[in-house]
Amino acid sequence: MSLRQAALLAIFLLAFGGVSAWLQFGVVARAEFAAPAAGEIDYYIQNFSSAGADARGKKYRVSAERLDHYARTGRARLLRPHIVEYAPDGAAQHTRADSGWLSRGGGEVELSGNVRMTREPGAPASATDAQTRIRLKGGE
Repeated sequence: MSLRQAALLAIFLLAFGGVSAWLQFGVVARAEFAAPAAGEIDYYIQNFSSAGADARGKKYRVSAERLDHYARTGRARLLRPHIVEYAPDGAAQHTRADSGWLSRGGGEVELSGNVRMTREPGAPASATDAQTRIRLKGGE
């Protein structure tokens, strides 16, 4: 191999390595970790369920067939949510709807579409509405 051929081979390999590194670390890395566009879901959870209690100790559970989280707003869309709020005596109030929005931080749920509230025995009551809002974390 002549000196000229060796030099051309070295230049080719350096150029190939430079383009490969640029693609690997420049273009691909930025595409994989780019922030989601406005209104774009950054993650979702199938069969979502979460339990908690407010500052006064009132317990609740929020579940849904699907939760879609939006990074830009911090809110989450719920598909067929089911909220259970427990009274101090243990009686539970169940609230179901077609859809809902969970606020940033999870302190409030806004339900819409065929909202149904029922209470277990010991606290008889039921209601149906088109839309309702439930505060989960007391005064927050």
